[in-house]
Amino acid sequence: MKDNRGFTLIELLTALGLVGLVLSIILSPIIFFYNSFHNQNQKASSISNAGRAMDYITREIRKASEIEVLSDSALKLGSFIYEVDDGVLYKKDQDKGGKKAIVEGINELIVVKNGKRIDIEIAVISSKEEVYRLSSTIYER
Repeated sequence: MKDNRGFTLIELLTALGLVGLVLSIILSPIIFFYNSFHNQNQKASSISNAGRAMDYITREIRKASEIEVLSDSALKLGSFIYEVDDGVLYKKDQDKGGKKAIVEGINELIVVKNGKRIDIEIAVISSKEEVYRLSSTIYER
């Protein structure tokens, strides 16, 4: 009599194919949800960075006694200059010569002063190259 122990190659390949099919059915939604969560998290982080930068700048403008727009992307409040360099909003002290990073992930700062009206726009670019813009208008006292 023959001993029929073990599996044939066809049975092993069939079982392996079925396991692969079941795993792909199970893992596809998990990977999709993970990627969606990751993308939304990055988007929220980008928008949060813009919000923090805008809150900081508007607060500093309201406290400042002297406001001067140096260029489209630089703002002078008293002895401090605010500008974006390499994706970071910096606060530069003209008196002491120091430079302090305020918020990272900022790609663009646009400041326009028209009389007592100051328009500020902050742009951030997500990892998927989506541009998010946040703008605010402040009136001097």
